[in-house]
Amino acid sequence: MTSFSKLVGSFNIAAKHKRSNLTVAINSKNLRLIHLLYQEGYLSSYQVSLKSIECHFRLVNGTPLLKKILFFNSKGQQFSLSHNTLWSLRSSINHIILQTPKGLITHEKAIFYSQGGEAFLYLLI
Repeated sequence: MTSFSKLVGSFNIAAKHKRSNLTVAINSKNLRLIHLLYQEGYLSSYQVSLKSIECHFRLVNGTPLLKKILFFNSKGQQFSLSHNTLWSLRSSINHIILQTPKGLITHEKAIFYSQGGEAFLYLLI
C-alpha cells in the first residue's frame, strides 16, 4: 500500500501547487491507477519510460481538474460498498475508485457491471 500512498501524496502536492505535470516511480500498481485516471479524464496524457511515469494533468483555467485524492480505509479497516448502495448514492457522490475482482474501477463502472467492491479512493474535483 505504500506505493499508492506515495502516488496519492505526490498527486495531492502537485494539485495544491497547481503543477501541470508530475513524475512518479514506475510499478504496476501506479500504472493501473494512472491509466484509470487517464481513462476518466483527470489526466490529459501520461508517458511511461524505463524508470518513471510522467503524468500531465487535465487543466481547467490553469489549475488541475483533480483537486485531491483521499483514502477511504485507514489503519487496515475496509469499507465495502454493495451494488445497491452504489446505485442509491450514484447522484450524490463525486467519484469513488473501488477495488474489485476486476481490478480498480470507478463507482460508475461498478454500477454498470452490477458489482460492489471495497471503497479505495475518493476523488475531489
